[in-house]
Amino acid sequence: MSDGPHRCLNMRKAWKDAAQAAASPAFSEDEVRQRVARAVRDDWLKEVPTSFMTELRRVFGAEDQGSLMAPSVDAATALAGLVPGSAFVAVLSECAEDAAARGLAGETAIADITSAALEDRAERSLRHIQEIYQRESSTGHTRQVLDRLAVPLTKAVSDLAGELGNHGRPARLAPIARAVGIEEGPRL
Repeated sequence: MSDGPHRCLNMRKAWKDAAQAAASPAFSEDEVRQRVARAVRDDWLKEVPTSFMTELRRVFGAEDQGSLMAPSVDAATALAGLVPGSAFVAVLSECAEDAAARGLAGETAIADITSAALEDRAERSLRHIQEIYQRESSTGHTRQVLDRLAVPLTKAVSDLAGELGNHGRPARLAPIARAVGIEEGPRL
């Protein structure tokens, strides 16, 4: 039997790893946090090109010493066409339009835009995980998974937003160490 046109898409590997870690009590809070941070970062690296962020910074005058005029909403709207097909860039563009309408400029605008877009992406990811887990397991188990993901997700979003404000492009994280031997079971 099929859900038809309302069937949800598969999760990306990084989000699947984070959800599976949150679903299993064998994973510590720190291990869940590491996987969530990787998932958020991977989404950004896969969908937001450096060229888009360079143009965003130019439009909002973040590269200048200080812009005398706030960017126009039209200039912010034009950003959406730079990377067609990227949902993350579409959300960043909507956040840029909102920031321009509020008269924000410079580094303040960039920080506001990236934070709002990352928060939106985090909410969407939680809803996607919720939909998949509700279909496949009990309501109590779904709530437990979401509860274990919520705090690390909020932390990962704020950490990445701060890093983007300082550097513009996040660094890749080191691989997550996996227990491989018989003596290396779940951490107690």
